[in-house]
Amino acid sequence: MEGITAARECSVYKARRPSFDRDQIHAMNAEGISPTEIARRQELVARLSIGV
Repeated sequence: MEGITAARECSVYKARRPSFDRDQIHAMNAEGISPTEIARRQELVARLSIGV
């Protein structure tokens, strides 16, 4: 872990970008859309990634 910490301090190591917008997912869920349908609409996301 020391290597990753040092790389982050030097701005060399950056975390992976999120593959979906959480606010959009929560808004869809508030509209009553099921997690399965949300995953289908997002196309790049597995149903278990939704986790609402």
